Amino acid sequence: MTTTRSPSEGALRTTLPLLMLAAAVAQAFGRFTWAVVLPAVRDTLLGGDNTTAGWLGFANVGAYLAGTLLVTLASKRLRPARMVQMGLASSALGLTVLALAPGFWVLFGGQVLAGLGGAAIWVPAPILAAELAPPAKRGLAVGLVGMGIGLGIFFSTQGIALMRQFTGDRSWRPPWGVEAAIALITLAAVTRWVAPLSTGDPAGRPVRFSSLRSVRGWVPLTASYTAFGLGYVIILTYVVTMLEDDRGFSATGATAIFSVMGFATIFGGVAFGRVSDSVGRTHTIRIGFLLLTVCGAAMLFLSGPALWLVAFLFGLSFAGAPTAITAYVADHISPEEFSAAFGVITLAFGVAQIVGPPLGGWLADVTGSFAWAFWVSAAACGLGLVAAMVLPRDAAHPIRL
Repeated sequence: MTTTRSPSEGALRTTLPLLMLAAAVAQAFGRFTWAVVLPAVRDTLLGGDNTTAGWLGFANVGAYLAGTLLVTLASKRLRPARMVQMGLASSALGLTVLALAPGFWVLFGGQVLAGLGGAAIWVPAPILAAELAPPAKRGLAVGLVGMGIGLGIFFSTQGIALMRQFTGDRSWRPPWGVEAAIALITLAAVTRWVAPLSTGDPAGRPVRFSSLRSVRGWVPLTASYTAFGLGYVIILTYVVTMLEDDRGFSATGATAIFSVMGFATIFGGVAFGRVSDSVGRTHTIRIGFLLLTVCGAAMLFLSGPALWLVAFLFGLSFAGAPTAITAYVADHISPEEFSAAFGVITLAFGVAQIVGPPLGGWLADVTGSFAWAFWVSAAACGLGLVAAMVLPRDAAHPIRL
C-alpha cells in the first residue's frame, strides 16, 4: 500500500530549516552577538564605560520585553508567519543600524529594533512549527526551532573569530553587517516559502492573563523564572568582557569560551526535556538552577579544561531550565490557555532581565571588576533554586530529590 505524506509533513521539511535560521537571527544575532562585540564597542566608541554599555544591553532586552507583550496581544489578529516576517524586517534593520552606528544613541536605536524584532520572531516561531508539523512530530519540531539559537550562537562566534583574523580584535561592525545580510536573506526566504503555508486562524480566544493561576505552584514557578532572567543575562552579557578584563584572556580566547556556551545550548533543550520526562519537571528545574548557580560563580576563578566544562554546563542549563519550566506549565494547563499563562511568567522574567545589563555594568565600574556582577548572578540563580524547592512534585514522579 502506498503511503501519502500529509501536506504538513512536506511543509515542515521545507520550512523548518528557515524557522531555525529565523530563531538564530532573533536571538543569536539580535541579542547574543552583543556579548561578543561589547568589549570592542566599549573601548572604541563608549570611552571604556561599562555602565553605558550596560544601558545598551538594557535597550535590547527592554525592547524584547515590550515586543513580547505586543506580540501576545497581536496574536488575536496576526498569523504567526506574518509576525515572523515583521520580526525579521525589524531585526535586519536593527542589525544594519548597529553596523553603521556612529555613537551611543544610534546604537541604542539599533538595539531597540533588534530587541523588538527578536520578540516578534521568537514568540510565534515555535507556534508556527507546531502548526505545520503532524501531531506526532510537534514536540520535535518545536525543539529543533530552539536548537537554531544554539547553532546561531556557535557559528556566529566562530565567524566573528575568523573575521577578526583579518580586521583585528577590536573590530565590531563587520559581524553585524554580515548578520544583517543573513537576516534579509532569511526574510526573503520566509516570505517565499513559509508565509504561504501558514493557515492558522489569528482570531483566537481573548488573552486571559489570569490563566497562570490554573498552574499548580505558579507563584514559586514565576519566582524561579524571574530569578533566571536576572541571573542568566548578567553572565551572557558580560562573560566575554569579564574574561578579557579580569582574567587576562585574549579576545579570541574569551570568544571561544562563549562559543562553547553556544554549542551547549544546541543540546540543552533536548537533553533537559528528556531528563524531565524521566525524573519529572520539578526535579529537572532544580537540577538546572543548581548548575546555573555553581557554574556562573565558578567562571570567576577556574581555568583550562575546568573552565570549558563549566561554560558548557552553564550553556546546557541556560537552554534546558526554561525547557523544563515550559513543559511544567504545559503539564498543568490546557493548550488553549497555555500562551496566555506562559506569557505572564515571560513578562515577569523579562522585567528581571532588563535590570541585569545596567546593573552588571554599574557594578563593574564601581568595583573595578566583574566579580560582584557574577556573584549577583549566582545569588539570583540560587534564589531561583530555593523557589524551585517548594514547587509541587510531579504526580507521575513522586520521588523526592
